[in-house]
Amino acid sequence: MDELIRHAVSKLSHFHLVSNQEAKTRLIQLGEYKENIFEIGSPDIDLMNPSTLPDIEEVKQYYDIPFQRYSVAMFHPVTTEYDNMRNYAEQFVSALIESEKNYIVIYPKQ
Repeated sequence: MDELIRHAVSKLSHFHLVSNQEAKTRLIQLGEYKENIFEIGSPDIDLMNPSTLPDIEEVKQYYDIPFQRYSVAMFHPVTTEYDNMRNYAEQFVSALIESEKNYIVIYPKQ
């Protein structure tokens, strides 16, 4: 689903702001005009300026994270495989539980 929507939006757009050369190449392969594609870098990297990020202890206190040792886990579903989503999610959760480790689980906003 995501890929279909992304492709449609690209085809309906006249100008494209991409984060890297690989994205630019993909758009050119889709038939978009080179002169309408601008490689501007990743806006996420700009947000990750270390001088503006909170200290890890502040983050742990804010989110009430009691663990000293933990990993971060995130489930990103393959939206084109909707029929398998439940199975994928169950496998993901089972693997985390079986590991008997501490996790901070990040989930997508709706």
